[in-house]
Amino acid sequence: MIEFRAFKNELDKTQKPSEKEEVKPQVVNEETDNTQYDEALQSLKDSNLEENKTYKIYRDKAETFVCDMEITGASAINSKARIIMECKDLTYMFEGTIDDKGQCRIPLRKMNFLQENEGGIIKLEVIAEDMVFQPWQDNFVAVNSKKVSVKIAESVETAPKVGIKITNIR
Repeated sequence: MIEFRAFKNELDKTQKPSEKEEVKPQVVNEETDNTQYDEALQSLKDSNLEENKTYKIYRDKAETFVCDMEITGASAINSKARIIMECKDLTYMFEGTIDDKGQCRIPLRKMNFLQENEGGIIKLEVIAEDMVFQPWQDNFVAVNSKKVSVKIAESVETAPKVGIKITNIR
């Protein structure tokens, strides 16, 4: 049996790391369940984005998804990891590596193909000894790391001043 433990996300430094929890693996079904996506999307709409209740994916910078896992019953080096992001119309997949200490690293490129505040489901899948496990899943939202906001206080019309200057009069 393969177990995953001490799972943590090190991308968003503003979130406090959670206590170590045991995460039980589950075998992933190959069929896509649209009700799961609809429920996640409804949950995303219901949640307040200001309170960091969803996983943030940055549209304007590349980053690396990092987590620690413990794999028992299989070799960590021979295992593979991938992040799957399911949106309404498309599914994106990013592959990564697991080192001998169980640290998983998956590089994520800029997500500028996503719209601001677009969301969906993000999953971590691990392939160990020809079995697919899904030890983590969450809702995600696409945000910009840099923002510009403008507040116009008052618009004042200015009339141009007309003047004549004469020099060298003879």
